[in-house]
Amino acid sequence: MDRFYGEKSPPVCEKYCDNDYYLNELACECFSLAQCFAPCPKDEFIMPTEHCGCTKDYDEYLALFPASATDEDIDFSIEEGIRKHSNNQPVLLTIPELWPDCEIKSKCEFGTLNYLACQCFSDVQCMMWCGDDMLMDPTKGCTCITQAEYDAYFPDWVDQKDIDYSYKLQWQQFDTPPTPETEPEPVHPGFWPECNPAPLCAGNYYLNELACDCWAIPATVICDIACLDM
Repeated sequence: MDRFYGEKSPPVCEKYCDNDYYLNELACECFSLAQCFAPCPKDEFIMPTEHCGCTKDYDEYLALFPASATDEDIDFSIEEGIRKHSNNQPVLLTIPELWPDCEIKSKCEFGTLNYLACQCFSDVQCMMWCGDDMLMDPTKGCTCITQAEYDAYFPDWVDQKDIDYSYKLQWQQFDTPPTPETEPEPVHPGFWPECNPAPLCAGNYYLNELACDCWAIPATVICDIACLDM
C-alpha cells in the first residue's frame, strides 16, 4: 500500500528496531508495540518511542514527525508500520567481518557467546545498582566490576555502537530455538543371534532382537511403584 505524506513521499529510513518495536517510516523512529493496560493520565499524551510512555507536551509527540505531516499522515504511518512489522520475517543479524574470529565454537555451558568479547556472557543479570563508576559483570550476572574491567572484555578499538550490536547478536542466539539434531538410525551389529522363529509380539510389546523375546514398550507415564531389593 503506497501513499504520499503531505504531497511528499516519506524520507528513506534505514533503522533497526528490536522485536518489541516497529519502524515508523514517517518519524524514522522505533515505536513500541507494547499493549498498555493503563492509559496515560489526564492531560498527557502517548509517547510511542517508549513502552507505555507518556508526555505532558503534545508538541514533543508532534516533533517526532515532519512538520508537513497531517494528523491523517500520522495515523496512517502508525497503521502501516504495524502492518509491515506483522508481515515481515525478523532479519537475522550477522557478525561483522572485522570482528575477531572467536576460538570458542561450541555452545556455552552457562550463558550465551558474545562474538565481540569472544566470551560466554551470563543470560541472567541481577536487577541491582552497582554504584557510581561500576557496572554489572556480563560474565557473572550478579557481580559488579569497574568500567576498566568491563572495557577489557572487548577489543580496544570498539565503540559503544559495537558493544550494543554485540548484545543484539547475543540475544538473537538466545531467542532463536536450536535446530534439533537428527539422531542416526541404529545399525544392527551383525553378530547378534537370529531369532528363528521370530515371536509375534502383542500391541504393547516389541521384539528385542538380542534377547529374541517380546519386551514391553517403555511407558511415558511414571509408575507409582518402586522395585524393592529381595
